[in-house]
Amino acid sequence: MAEEEEDEPVEVYVPGRTQLQEGEELVHVASAYQMFHPMHVEWPCLSFDFLPDQLGQQRTKFPMTVYAVAGTQADKAKNNKILVMKMSSLHKTKHDGDESDDDVSDDDDEDLDDDPILEHKAVKHHGGVNRIRAMPQEAGVIATWADTSEVHIWNVSAELNALDVPPTTVLPQQKPLF
Repeated sequence: MAEEEEDEPVEVYVPGRTQLQEGEELVHVASAYQMFHPMHVEWPCLSFDFLPDQLGQQRTKFPMTVYAVAGTQADKAKNNKILVMKMSSLHKTKHDGDESDDDVSDDDDEDLDDDPILEHKAVKHHGGVNRIRAMPQEAGVIATWADTSEVHIWNVSAELNALDVPPTTVLPQQKPLF
């Protein structure tokens, strides 16, 4: 039975073009990704954006590092946050769990079993964050659109820098620039 399921062609789900049949379930196919690292946060985030960094454009060498921001949708307006994150030690996962791993060798990341590292700093945000965007020209400047119908502009440079060099003092609570 398992062999029959493996022989079925795998189709890509395209929202708006592909109809799911009743009882049909979307599944993760590990071989479709060069790198796949799931992460979990305290509250759901409807929006996120990647921050520009000084690590170079069009990176191809593993392990990878990426900086991102996300805004939460908490149970109460006062519990929401902007998450400034650094994800590092991101290794290839394409052949994780693949029985043919012995046949595949890659000099760049051979025998790497390191777990990814997620570091973050949080900034209080009144109201759920419906949308968050980073300014491409200035990594620390972001904008949020809250469910309170307000748009805020933030400078999270201190939180971003603290991810690379931990501060000796606690960062002051941020307020929007606008």
